[in-house]
Amino acid sequence: MRFRFTIAFGILVLAIGGVMLAQKPFKEYPAIEYDDFPLPQDYQVRSEWTRARLRYPDIYGYPQQMLVNRDGSPYPGYWTMDYPRSDRHLLEGVRRLTRIDTRSVEQVVSFGEDDMYNYPVMYAVEVGHWQLSDSDAKQLREYLDRGGFLMVDDFHGTQEWAILRAACGRFSPTAK
Repeated sequence: MRFRFTIAFGILVLAIGGVMLAQKPFKEYPAIEYDDFPLPQDYQVRSEWTRARLRYPDIYGYPQQMLVNRDGSPYPGYWTMDYPRSDRHLLEGVRRLTRIDTRSVEQVVSFGEDDMYNYPVMYAVEVGHWQLSDSDAKQLREYLDRGGFLMVDDFHGTQEWAILRAACGRFSPTAK
C-alpha cells in the first residue's frame, strides 16, 4: 500500500510540475503610452482567469524591424495602446464586481507560440494597424476553431476598418 501511495504521489508531483512549466511566466513589455504603471503586489498569484493581450506584427514593421520613437526610445508596436493600464483597470473591476478569481495582471501572447491556446479570450487593440502573415492568420483561425474568442478594439476611420476586414477574410472559415 505504501509503495502505491509513493508511486501515485510521484506521478501527481510530475503532472503538477509539468503544467506549471508549460505556462509562460509573466513579462512586461515597453508600451506606447505608459512606462511607469505599477505592478500590483499580487501579480504573481495564480488564478482561474487571466486576460490575454495579443502581441501582433504591425504595418510599421514591428517586431521584425528595430524602430524608434521621436524621443529615441524603442518603438513598442501598436498592440501596446493603453497597455498595461487598461488591462489592469479592467481586471481590478472584474475582481471587485464579480466572483471571478482573476489574475491582477494581463498575459501577453504572441503569434508563433502555442501559449495563446491556453486563454479562452484574447484582446487585440488597434488591429487597423496589424499586418498578419499567412502563418499568423492560420494560427488565429486555429485559435478560433478551438473555441477561442477574439475581442478587437479601437478603429479610426474606414481605412483601419478595411485592414481588419481584409485580415478577417484571410482567417475566416471560408478562406482558402
